Amino acid sequence: MFKKLKKSFQLIFLKKKKTLGTIGGILLAKNKILNNFFVSNCDVIINADYLDLLDFHKKKSNDITLVASTKEYIIPYGNCKIDKKGNLTKIIEKPKYDFLINSGLYVFNKRVMKLIPPNKYFDFTHLVEIAKKNKYKIGVYPIYEDSWIDVGQWSEYKKSFERF
Repeated sequence: MFKKLKKSFQLIFLKKKKTLGTIGGILLAKNKILNNFFVSNCDVIINADYLDLLDFHKKKSNDITLVASTKEYIIPYGNCKIDKKGNLTKIIEKPKYDFLINSGLYVFNKRVMKLIPPNKYFDFTHLVEIAKKNKYKIGVYPIYEDSWIDVGQWSEYKKSFERF
């Protein structure tokens, strides 16, 4: 993917002296960032077309683009529905739910950095709340469930050896 780039690129790894949340630490790289930039949680491996993701971010004029994975969850039991009086109305056997979940990969426009308080604990969820209040544009770039692994989950970590 990076071989297709005509310009050089730079990866910045940050080492925080204290816990700053999932986003608070990116201010440590503030002086090195020119415009749009990627942020990834350290415990995710994502197989995506990063150039397409960046192009999506730019074309949509997003301030923040969140990469979201489809996730199917099947409850392995019958789900009981009741009315207000506690009477059973129906049973849905092993219902299936589809979600879009946060994968931990983002593209930010540099102006987002002014929303992050310096040297304070600050999670991505806090950033989203403040960005929405300030009318920043937040887009979602969908990927398939098998396109990423959260190696912060022990069961997923073990699966990563099989996949890679």
